[in-house]
Amino acid sequence: MFSEMLGSLKQSATFHLPGKIDTSSNFKATPPATLALAFDGTKMLDALEKLMADDAWLAKNGYDMQDAPELDNELGGLLFGEKAPPISPPTRPR
Repeated sequence: MFSEMLGSLKQSATFHLPGKIDTSSNFKATPPATLALAFDGTKMLDALEKLMADDAWLAKNGYDMQDAPELDNELGGLLFGEKAPPISPPTRPR
């Protein structure tokens, strides 16, 4: 069922931001202030298969068929390349 829904799904988003970008995770940065993120359904299927076979990950995150696991750093790393959330709050006020 997931294969039919996600197998051919490809999405991308580009954000044009005001000001300078200090740091980012999992985005491709292009000057002067643009971040892009791409999602590939086949990567998601591969990541889910890998994590569902990982007993330690399942024990840490729990798994309930009615409530899918949240996007954690492990899943984010498999999907986007870095074991970090794609978006996190700023560490200091601007």
